Amino acid sequence: MNQVIVLSGPPGAGKTAVADALIERFDRMLLVEVDDLRHWVKAGFRQPWADDRQAREQLELAVRNACAI
Repeated sequence: MNQVIVLSGPPGAGKTAVADALIERFDRMLLVEVDDLRHWVKAGFRQPWADDRQAREQLELAVRNACAI
């Protein structure tokens, strides 16, 4: 069975360190950086910490797309 592990947290929380540890533990692993997906937005891009509906929707879409990969 395929599993999706989502790591979330503020900058500096250790998400990358945890991801690196998971990569070492499992034989098959794909690391998808949600920030990379979010930067595909070329018009209307909102920073994830912006306190508005559009920023929340963009972040949610990026997370869903990362999980879909």
